[in-house]
Amino acid sequence: MRLFNTPQAGSSGAQLRAFGIGTICAALLMAAASVAVAQSAQADAGTSRDVAPTRAAADPQQVAMARALFEDGLRHVDEEEWALAADRFGRVLALRYSAVAAYNLALARARLGSSVLALEGLRELLVQPVLDPSVRDAALALQKEQNAYVGWLTVRVRGECATCGVQLDGKRLPDAALGVAVPVDPGHHALALVRGDEELARSSSSSPRGARVEGNLQAPVASAAPSADLSPAEVRDTAAPSVEPAAPAGALAAAPEKQSKSSLLASPWFWGGVGVLAAGVITLGVVLAGNGAQDASPVPGNFSPGVISGQVQP
Repeated sequence: MRLFNTPQAGSSGAQLRAFGIGTICAALLMAAASVAVAQSAQADAGTSRDVAPTRAAADPQQVAMARALFEDGLRHVDEEEWALAADRFGRVLALRYSAVAAYNLALARARLGSSVLALEGLRELLVQPVLDPSVRDAALALQKEQNAYVGWLTVRVRGECATCGVQLDGKRLPDAALGVAVPVDPGHHALALVRGDEELARSSSSSPRGARVEGNLQAPVASAAPSADLSPAEVRDTAAPSVEPAAPAGALAAAPEKQSKSSLLASPWFWGGVGVLAAGVITLGVVLAGNGAQDASPVPGNFSPGVISGQVQP
């Protein structure tokens, strides 16, 4: 099995040459050979039902595709075109798993700044029961490097918002990840508090390499809703202050006069004065009646209107 130079952490693009294509081809050929051996053994044993079914042989066309994509990925590694390299090695793994391609994909992601994805790919690679020592050593070195790069972010929501969700860089952050430190790639991150399609609050956070930081979001204050037990009329009464209806202007003008009259008629002094005045009038009438019987001539001071006589001149 032929190997190229092993990529080392922190090396330049020319030095970060990925493992040779001989590894992936050997893996594919070994898989095809094992399938052929199994099929031969099954043919020797006849068509008995006790023989377990075997996997289909590797498609030669897929082997050729994987080889071409692997070589293309190596060229992009030499040019330090990490996005294209990650795309090509990802396509290789979609066709056929290869530990070398998995390592190269993690390397490309690490150089793109996606430390979290790179570490996840390395963990899956290192748990393989059978792994070439050179691949394992390179994977462990890259894992150590990226563990020092990854940042930790704790997102907290201030206030109450039971139906709200948090987005980290445009993706929904699980509720289980709120209030605890979660691994993030080093750099700038955008936080948003959303309810459905509505954005309620926004903030940002910068995560340096290997640092632990916090990002806070403030939930809006909820307005008090009317109680469901109240009728619409009661809701209106509680929503607006109670105001006495204004009395008509005429009623306001007549009210003092009415009150004055009622209080005057109810006064005992008023009725006492009326009685005295009535007694005086009666006495005066009796006196005047007696004097009239003795002398019918006018009395000086009589203000009754008289007749004015005169002549009309021609």
